[in-house]
Amino acid sequence: MGVFQVGAGLAIYTVGSKVVPAAELALLSMTEVLLGPFWVWLFLGETASVYTLIGGVILLLAIAGNALTSIRRKPVPVL
Repeated sequence: MGVFQVGAGLAIYTVGSKVVPAAELALLSMTEVLLGPFWVWLFLGETASVYTLIGGVILLLAIAGNALTSIRRKPVPVL
């Protein structure tokens, strides 16, 4: 089952890399790091350290800031 989930995710990532700038793609791929401890906490009950939570908040703010500033930018036409 994990083979299909990882394969589908990487296929979508590859297709998306054609239309999303590299910096934004790298930042969005960091959501895996952000959500990993959350899923472990939710399904396995493992607690995260304070430093893990602080790092997650910093990463979440970076992703949100990037998303908000890109709304204001005029999109580059795709040829």
